[in-house]
Parts: sequence; structure tokens; C-alpha cells
Amino acid sequence: SLPIFSINIKNIPLLHYNESMNIIQLTSLLPMKYDPSQVLNNQPMNVLDKTEKQLMKDLSRDRLIINNKRILGSQITLDQLIQICKEIINSLLATHFNHTSIDPLLSLSIDRYISNILEAGSRTESAYISFETISKLIDISSNPVLIVPLSELASPIEIIFSIKERENKRDSEASDMPNYSPPPLPASSTKSSNISLQLPNHKEWCINCEIQTSVVFRTYNTETMDPIVQLQSIYKKSIYAMPTLRNGNITVESKQGKAVVAFVKDTRTTMKDW
Repeated sequence: SLPIFSINIKNIPLLHYNESMNIIQLTSLLPMKYDPSQVLNNQPMNVLDKTEKQLMKDLSRDRLIINNKRILGSQITLDQLIQICKEIINSLLATHFNHTSIDPLLSLSIDRYISNILEAGSRTESAYISFETISKLIDISSNPVLIVPLSELASPIEIIFSIKERENKRDSEASDMPNYSPPPLPASSTKSSNISLQLPNHKEWCINCEIQTSVVFRTYNTETMDPIVQLQSIYKKSIYAMPTLRNGNITVESKQGKAVVAFVKDTRTTMKDW
């Protein structure tokens, strides 16, 4: 069975609201989740530092759980993290397709896919999107509020890899999975990647990754500096790797799935044991 996230946000109601509100109104709607694109208006992410140096700076201060494997970012390199993810992906492919001779995915495309996942879960991106979302939802012009992140209460970055398949168009229309019809691949379909893998000819499939992490914000009245409410912001995003055959080599194309930010009341003062 697949690993599960420590916090399940599936049943939290999705808020459809296009205008900012005061903090009391927002608090009355908790718990709720929100599509951050509604308030960020496709705000470009090129304002973020996405260099390898920044990524490792983020991860070195964090904790990760990758398919139930617990990792301290301070005790691992980026190359080692990528290798761990590759091993998990290959194990899933071997199990899913009942194949025992799948060698590591050597193409640069899978490295880039995994890097995209680690960037999405990093605080530079996930905490930024969470903060921007709550900042846009609260109407601070009529009700000034100070929003303070409590980094010591942040949860680990949880990453779950799986294989997704669908049998027909009906499944396709109901799924968040991007539309894709991979060509049938013969067993000896690669030249340099050494992947011996027979894909099903009649199914669409992809590598799926779900990322979830959270940060805690405490809000204060700016006039009295009295605390108003403490919120846990849970960020979740899907990223897919769509397999394709190019010039005899298997590569994967990274596709961004949906992102959502959930908000729940929080009363913690210390970090949970992970």
C-alpha cells in the first residue's frame, strides 16, 4: 500500500472566494482550503531564488519523508537525495510492471524532474506561496494584521511517489493527471539509458509525485500587538513525469499538477515529533 500523508486535507472544504476578507471572517471559515492561483494571478516564480545553492540551503535546514523514508537534510547532499528518489521510482516501476531488470534512470530528464519536486517542497517555494495566499486573502487595508511565520513549527517535507494509470477517456476526464498518450515501447527501446521496460500498449501511465508540507503563521493586531489566531498552512502539490521515447531513449517530461493551500487553526507551541 502507498504511504499516506501525516495530515489528510482531502475532506477539508474548498473555498471559492475572489475577494479579500477580514481576519475574523476568515477565521470563521476554518478549516478550509484554497487554490492559490486565484489570488496569485499566475504570479511569476522567477522572483524566487531557484539556484542549486539556495535549494541545498533550504533542505539542509529541513526534514524530509520520502515514501516513508525519513531524511535529515543536514546529513545528505543533493546528489544523494536525487539518487534516493531514483531508487524509489525504479522500485515502483519494477513492482508495478512486474519487471525485475529495470536499471536506474540515467537521463538528465529524471534528474530535472526530481529537482523540480525538491524545489516545490522547499520553503523558498512552498512557504512563499502559503504566505502570499494568506496575505492576499486577508484584507489588511481595513483591518491591519501582522502575519508572522513560526518556522520552528513547520512540518517535514513529505514526498510520495507512485505510478498512475488510466484505462479509458472517462478516467482521463475525471483525473488531475495531464492528458498524455505514450507510444508503445518495445522491450529493447533504449540506447543509452539501459532501461529494459515493456510499457502496456493499451494504457496511459505516468510517474506521479505528491508533495505536502506545512508552515505555521501567527497573526497579530498591529495596534495592540495582541495575537488573533494561529494558523497552520498546509501546502500540497502534484508533479508528474510523462514518459516519452525520443531517438531511441526514454526520457520524461515534467508536468505541473494542481496546487492547494489548506488552513486550519493551530495551537501548538512546540514542534511535533516526526
